[in-house]
Amino acid sequence: PVYSMKNLCLILAVVWSCAGFAQGNNCSTAYSLTLDEVCRNYAVSTTGHTCDFCPYSGSTGKITYFSFTTDNDPQCVLIDIAAESIVTMEIILYDKCDAEEASPEGGLFNHGMCMDEGKGIWAQNLFDNLLPNTTYFIRVRTQNGYTGNLRICGKYYTPQNDICAGATSVGSTPVSDHNACHTPGPDILPDLVCAITLENTAWYTYVVQSNGTSTITLDNIYCNNGNGNNSNGFQIGFFTGSCGSLTPLTCNTGAGGTVTASASGLTAGTRIYVAVDGYSGSNCSYTVSASNAAVLPVRIKEFTGWKSA
Repeated sequence: PVYSMKNLCLILAVVWSCAGFAQGNNCSTAYSLTLDEVCRNYAVSTTGHTCDFCPYSGSTGKITYFSFTTDNDPQCVLIDIAAESIVTMEIILYDKCDAEEASPEGGLFNHGMCMDEGKGIWAQNLFDNLLPNTTYFIRVRTQNGYTGNLRICGKYYTPQNDICAGATSVGSTPVSDHNACHTPGPDILPDLVCAITLENTAWYTYVVQSNGTSTITLDNIYCNNGNGNNSNGFQIGFFTGSCGSLTPLTCNTGAGGTVTASASGLTAGTRIYVAVDGYSGSNCSYTVSASNAAVLPVRIKEFTGWKSA
């Protein structure tokens, strides 16, 4: 059969754009992310580029472009991203694309993240609120020599426990959580959790089982942030009372693969609220549990997970 150039271009669009770029090689051919909680694999592009934001040295890596569109609210955009092996990754957000040059414009470096081990959670930075119903671009730079896929799961996400009234009930069984879309919240001042500033506070609650000491444990901690700020540390404060009228008990800080903080002199039956804030606003995933915590009658208030394509 005889094809016109227009038809031929449409036939080849699955792999190549009319401009001659493979999908993801620049922002005009960016992979479009569907924020539906489904995990999908995307091939890394062949376009080379050095790091603009992160301190990774060495030869030029590959940059792959993705786009997403915010919803009406807009809710936080949460993107879980992982390479198939341990490689460094730099992620930068852009608010527009130069269609003629197929290059990004308006780099929002407050949203830049450095992922040292090829995995982590990217979410919009609280200092630069995204506009509703607007398309943005992210550029992922993978370490030189990496030729595998990127697994990306995306969704709109509004955390329930970034305020005291939405605190997650915890006990001796570890619960998986993260603070990637959390805000400072209106409930407390920074010094009440041994912090200078608050960026991404998550709240937890339980009832003391017996008189004495109770300990909060954060385990399986994995954090990412900007250049030199990938700290896995936390600032933790204990409170009694009720939301809107909290009484501070004590606070502590710690860093590492496991972080613990304790409050002593507690009376059985006392409801405890615990505020957990990450160092330097790092996006962290972790498990959280509490010792000397009575098991409370609960019902499912929120459930989150990722689906595979």
